[in-house]
Amino acid sequence: MRLLDYYSRLALRSDDEELLLLLNTVVTAQLRKNLEGKNGSFKSTNYAFACEAIERIRPLRERDGRAQRARLKKLLDPSVDDGQ
Repeated sequence: MRLLDYYSRLALRSDDEELLLLLNTVVTAQLRKNLEGKNGSFKSTNYAFACEAIERIRPLRERDGRAQRARLKKLLDPSVDDGQ
């Protein structure tokens, strides 16, 4: 967890969101739940940078999920226009 917190700090200091996405690849579902405070596991005071990184990663994951769904929809139905 200390390494995750350290790398989270580095990713947060950078303007490159790719670092946050890279960090997301090592965060398991259980770690994410713990850092979000579910199950009362970790508190933001213990791993403040990791908790903040999880908050910043969430919208990136949602954006990527919407883009993936749009790509799949277009592949399954080529007549669907992407609004452009």
